Amino acid sequence: FGENLIVSNLPIGIFFWIAVSSVAPIGLFMAGYGSNNKYAFLGGLRAIAQSISYEIPLALCVLAITLLSDELSTVAIVEKQASFGMLSWNCWKQPIGLIAFLIAALAECERLPFDLPEAEEELVAGYQTEYTGMKFALFYVGSYVNLVISALFVTILYL
Repeated sequence: FGENLIVSNLPIGIFFWIAVSSVAPIGLFMAGYGSNNKYAFLGGLRAIAQSISYEIPLALCVLAITLLSDELSTVAIVEKQASFGMLSWNCWKQPIGLIAFLIAALAECERLPFDLPEAEEELVAGYQTEYTGMKFALFYVGSYVNLVISALFVTILYL
């Protein structure tokens, strides 16, 4: 691991991440609709509503960091934070933005206390009602991938 370990240095890397992450509600809708169950469909709509409502503060926190660093590239944002050591981290410049980003990222990943779309304590598990085996496992793999990517972007943007 080193400073030259980069897959691709996109000049609009932050906007690419926002665009790719905003495609997820379409998958939730198709999962709820494809199960041919009205409760799973309603659970999918509930998941879509939560996902869209927390993407807006997430995007605003990202926009604040890009305005603060005058860059859209993730590599340039990290380099700008590395200029003066720990004192140049964006978590000191925008602590409220960090807290809002963490809350919105937890809601996007459907973790506690924002696990209402899955509603595992209810009888019906949201959009995942009719899925078992490998399909059910792929939902959780996607959820954990989203969690890791959110943690990576907290690190890139604020630390």
